[in-house]
This record gives sequence, C-alpha cells and structure tokens, in this order.
Amino acid sequence: MVGGMEILPKGTLLEGRVLAARKAGAEGKSAQLAVTLDSFERDGKWYALQTNPVIRTGKMVEGISVPADTIMGFTLTRKLTA
Repeated sequence: MVGGMEILPKGTLLEGRVLAARKAGAEGKSAQLAVTLDSFERDGKWYALQTNPVIRTGKMVEGISVPADTIMGFTLTRKLTA
C-alpha cells in the first residue's frame, strides 16, 4: 500500500527475464534462480517496471533448464504493497 492504496492487485500478470540460473551442485549446493520483473499488464495495456533482482534458492526441479535472458511470465499471488 502506498498512502493506503493498492499498487498492483493479486492476479496481475508480469513479465520478467532470467538473470542467472544455477543447478544444484554435488557438494550439496542448492539450485538458484535470479529474475528481474520488467513489465506488468493493467486493463489490457502493458507498462514498464523496474525491480531489484528476485533470487530464490532451493531444490532443483528435475529436467528443467532455464538459460539467462529467458523471458518468463508471472502472476502475482498476493497484492503488491509498499
């Protein structure tokens, strides 16, 4: 919320790109995925967006490989607040 107002509601579509992807390592290193969000859709129009990288670390999903600069789509699972 900014001044009590919602920025982006739950369910908003976003587009971003993969900055880095790392497979889990043999020495117990976790898999890691870093993305940045570049745009969002509101009322049928797309708007530019700048975010800091979002980095997630965890178990690797077998058989999935995502190279850097891949464009991905996302959907907010909760409203965006500030």
